[in-house]
Amino acid sequence: MPIEKDQSGSIAEGVSPQDKDWTPKFTANFMVPAFAPSGTYHIPVKVRDEVAGADASVELTFRVRGHDVEPSDTLVARNFEFVRAEDDKVPMHPAIYHPGDMLWARFDMTGFRFGEKNHFSVDYGLAIVNAAGQRMFAQLVAAEDASESFYPQRYVPGVLSLHLDDNVPKGEYTLVIIMRDKVGNQNVESREPFQVE
Repeated sequence: MPIEKDQSGSIAEGVSPQDKDWTPKFTANFMVPAFAPSGTYHIPVKVRDEVAGADASVELTFRVRGHDVEPSDTLVARNFEFVRAEDDKVPMHPAIYHPGDMLWARFDMTGFRFGEKNHFSVDYGLAIVNAAGQRMFAQLVAAEDASESFYPQRYVPGVLSLHLDDNVPKGEYTLVIIMRDKVGNQNVESREPFQVE
């Protein structure tokens, strides 16, 4: 899958006998998409010498170390983590919070559909359910994202935060992530357990 549109150009210079060792140089640059997966990428280069009628080609390769998100055919949350703070690098195992804490969660949404020009539109919200199945809190739309690009965006990173009340009863709870794909008309929930002690 191309990550950039094809580029082309030409070099036309007058060359004199003292320039017999002159080498034409062509420079091109491009951005690796922020959501490109890890792997080896290839740049095929083709050159034509119009005067000599000769062609040459080479394939350049480079490696990308991206954020890996397992693909899905349907809308889903991947790489879910409960964390202590938004920029925390280490997920909580098990996820245990205390009354008055800030609950943070991170995940990646993938499996959404694309429209023309790789357009997508998604949103997500959250709900908290107690052990008896009662909904204690809900925010149906916490964030939304929509964009289009040459290279299809494979996933949307999600972040949720919720201040736990000082009087929240101790016990087992479930964080419900409510995801919507507006282009593909998909509505999905993902459930993640945590405890308050």
